[in-house]
Parts: sequence; C-alpha cells; structure tokens
Amino acid sequence: MKLKHYILVFSVGALVFCGSLFNGFVLDDVVHITKNYQLRTVTNNAFRHIMLLPYYPGNLYRPLIYLSYYSTYTIFGLDPLPHHAINILLHALNCVLVLYILSAFLESFPALIGAVSFALLPIHTEAVANVSGRGELLYSFFSLSFLSLMVDWGKRADIKPIKSLLLLFPLALMGFLSKESCVVLFFLSPLTVWAIYKKKERLQVIVLSLMPLLAAFAIYLIFRIKALGGIITGIDSIPFLDNPLVGLSPLKRALYGFILLGRYAELSIAPHTLSGDYSYRAIDPNNIILLSGYGRYGIFAVCLLCIALMKPLQKNWAFFSLWFFLAFIPTSNIFFPIGTVFGERLAYLPSVGICAILGIVLSKTGKAKLPLSIALCMAYGTLSYTCSKYWRHNYDLIKRWITVSPESAKTQCNYGFMMKNQGNLNKAVEHFDKAISIYTNYADPWYGKGLVAMIKGDLKKAAHFYKKALAVNPQHAPSLTALGDIAISNGEAQTARRYYKAALIINPNSLYAKIGLIYVNLKSGDISAARETLNEILKLEPKNPRVIDLKRRLRHLSTGSKRTGQP
Repeated sequence: MKLKHYILVFSVGALVFCGSLFNGFVLDDVVHITKNYQLRTVTNNAFRHIMLLPYYPGNLYRPLIYLSYYSTYTIFGLDPLPHHAINILLHALNCVLVLYILSAFLESFPALIGAVSFALLPIHTEAVANVSGRGELLYSFFSLSFLSLMVDWGKRADIKPIKSLLLLFPLALMGFLSKESCVVLFFLSPLTVWAIYKKKERLQVIVLSLMPLLAAFAIYLIFRIKALGGIITGIDSIPFLDNPLVGLSPLKRALYGFILLGRYAELSIAPHTLSGDYSYRAIDPNNIILLSGYGRYGIFAVCLLCIALMKPLQKNWAFFSLWFFLAFIPTSNIFFPIGTVFGERLAYLPSVGICAILGIVLSKTGKAKLPLSIALCMAYGTLSYTCSKYWRHNYDLIKRWITVSPESAKTQCNYGFMMKNQGNLNKAVEHFDKAISIYTNYADPWYGKGLVAMIKGDLKKAAHFYKKALAVNPQHAPSLTALGDIAISNGEAQTARRYYKAALIINPNSLYAKIGLIYVNLKSGDISAARETLNEILKLEPKNPRVIDLKRRLRHLSTGSKRTGQP
C-alpha cells in the first residue's frame, strides 16, 4: 500500500465523525467525567492513584481510560471538544492499522475498501461519538498495533525473541490496562501467526507472541487484584435489566449469545436500526426460538462459522470470518455473562472481519466493483455522520431511542426524566408507568414519579414512591437522598441525617447527599461542620444553585456571629 492510501483512510476515519466534535457529554460521560468527583480531585501522585482506582461501576479495572480522562480534564477542563477529538484521532489511527493488516492478506482493492468500510461503518458511531466509547478505541488501538507488528515480522521473516519481548510487551500491557477485552489477543495472535507464517515457523512465533502477552497479563492481574480485591468481581451483581441473559442457565445463555452474534453481523453490514439501548425488553431472552426472531441471525452465524472451518486459514475470507467470532469471545456472553446483553460499541474490533469480507465480496463483482464500493461507502458515511449527531445531547439521543426501542424499560424511563425536565409532568408519569409495566423491579421510574410528586408539592406521595424504589433496590442512593430532603422539609433533622449518611455509604461522591448534610448541620447549629463540607463541594460544583445558596447562608451566619460577638 502506498502512503496516499494510508492518508486517505486516516482522513476518511476522521472526517466522517468530525460532527461529533461539537457533541456534549451524554449518558455515561456524566458518571465517568463531569460527575466523577473522585477522579477530578486527584492532585498528588495522580498516576499512582489512578492505577489503583476502580472503574465505574466499581467492579471493573480500566486505569488507562481514566488516565486519558484525567489528563484531558487537567489541560482543558470540562470542555467536551478535546475529549471527542481524542476519540476521533484514535479511530483514524485504528483505520490506518486496519489497512496495514488487511494489506498483508488481501490485494490492494479489497484491502482499501475493507479499511474505508471500517472507517465509515455506522455501527462504530457509539464507540467514536460517545466519549465513554474510548475503551473500545484504546484497547483496539493497542491490539491492532500488536497484530501489526506480528504481520510486519511475517512479511520480512524477521523474528527476534528480544525484539518480540521489548515491543510486544508494552503494547499488550497498555491494551489490558485499557480494557479487559484485550484478552482477544490470546486468540487473534495465534490465528494471525497461523495464517501468515510458514508451517515450520508457526509454533516458534506463537510462543514468542504468547510470552509477552502472558507477562503483560500477569502484571495486569496484580494491579487488578490490588484495585478490586480480586480477579473476577461483580458477576453476581450484574443487573437483570442490563443483561437479561444472567437469568438463564449457562447452556441457554451461551446459545442466546451465539444467536446474537448474527445480529452483530447484520447490523455491521446493514445498519437499519441502530440504538444504544439493548436492555430488557429491547432484547428479550424469552424469544429464544431458533426459527423466528433473532434465530435467523443465529442461523447466519452458524453457517458463516461452518464455512470458515471448511477451508484452510490461508483462505482470506475464512481467516476474517474467524476473526469476527474470536474477537467476540470476551463480550458475547457465551462463556460468561458481562454487564450488558448487547452493545454496538462491542462490535468495534470484531467488525474488522466483516469489513474485510465486504472488501473481498465487492472485489469479485467485476466492472461493477468500483461503483458498488463507492455507493456503499457513501451510504455508510452519510448514516454515520447523521447518527453521530444524535449523540450531541441526551435529548436528541433519547428522542431517537424512543422510536427504535419503545419496549425498553430504560428508554421509557429516560424519556420520562426528559419530559419531567421539560415540565411535561403528566407525560413524564405516563412513561415512568410504562417503564414499570415492562419491568416491575426497576427503581429509577419509581424515583422519577417521586420527583414529579415533589414538584407538585405532594410530599407524602413522593415519600411513598421513594420507598417503593428502595423496596425494589435498597441500594438506590438518589431515593435515600430524596427522603432526606423530605425529612428536612418536615423539620426532622436527625432522620434526614440518617438518610443522607446511608446514601453516602452507597455513593461517597453523592453531591446532593453532602449538600443535605450541610442543611442538617445548619439546623443543628454545627456551623463548622457545615462550612467544612461546603468548602469540599465548592471545589467540585461552585456554580450549583444550591451550593451558592448555602455559601450565602453561611456568609450571613458568619457576619451575624461577628456582630453579636459569638465565636
């Protein structure tokens, strides 16, 4: 491949998602960045602190992502543009690496079309246009870099053990520290070696590639255990709402996970209904009938795998078919459940296989290959650019999802909160009720109904809804904080204190629970404790209206104390 081809692929990858530069922080970005007070207050020994910091929701370990958030925040503050620019840059670099790998297996035309397809693929929108998709981009960058070196040595027949350790080890380690999904290298690396190296060299090169991988993985596990207290944590706490497959037997879960691989393949090739919400019942495990529903995707997946296994791995389409399946091993729910049943962002690295197959198929269409390729790339590019704009604001995103995932309890609940924020209280309650009817053990819509009742001034009904939320989920910190607010309104300072402290035990970063404690301390006359807590949260949310009000009250009390001569 010529330099101009790499420049083309890099430019296409950057330009197609350039509209997301002006996106804000949405969904998990708020938790990971804007409201991540623990991360934002790191000052001394930042690197060491972040290396031992669990990643939200607390049972994950991805310090390199946090380090990238922290570094960007330190330089640019809470301006979302630099965060999105980093995502776009990573995607563009990944496109270059994909082209390099494809060019080792394919002729120029299919390799270039495959790489451009990867750059434009609409299913990548969530990973690139949402800052929280950086985990996929980072681990893919280091994984692709690792595999690119393997390919490069295969081209030049240059296999040196010391060089292997020195170059592959840091790439593998940074990949693991980006996201645990980097374990795919244990499968993709031997696959690449088997396909590109001569028979007599294969075993030697596989061993050489596995040595730095195992060393990096061992160090990663040491840091992980130090940060989380164990190797595997939190599987028992995976919410059924996020992954309904956790309620199935291992055999049924594996079968359903395999069926869903077919849908990943379909949405990669024909992205007709993209959504960021595939929770219960957007995907319902009760529809596990093989000849209907998602079954047709599963049949496609089975056929693709069987065809791939019928031919030697040197056959390019067989190699890339297996790439697609092997790259999904950590996230398919087949071997173990993960935190989500399905996610478009998870298709980022596996889609390399789909894009390569697209390039191969288009190259076989004779004289029509160029116009068909241009038409496909234009369609992908237009859809990706359009979809990236949906991630500009939570409002645009949820408005989109309510049309494509109306049966999702999470989407109905989020739409209810959006209606509440716009002042349409009756519509908000309607959607909260819809969410509860879909999934009764869902605390957030009960909490939302409590907020609506609070706005209407019905504190008794609000308290009832908050307690319903806690009955469903005793660890629902927002409901505890809200009950504390009601207790303050009723003059029950000590009851409020208990609620706020319970909320802070669950979520030590709860800003509003801390604000509530300040009000309690003011009512109790403990001005010094109130001032200490206020000084702490002033560093985090100096422009928050409630924080400004408390600052004014404390200033007034301090002035009054000086006038009366009180300490």
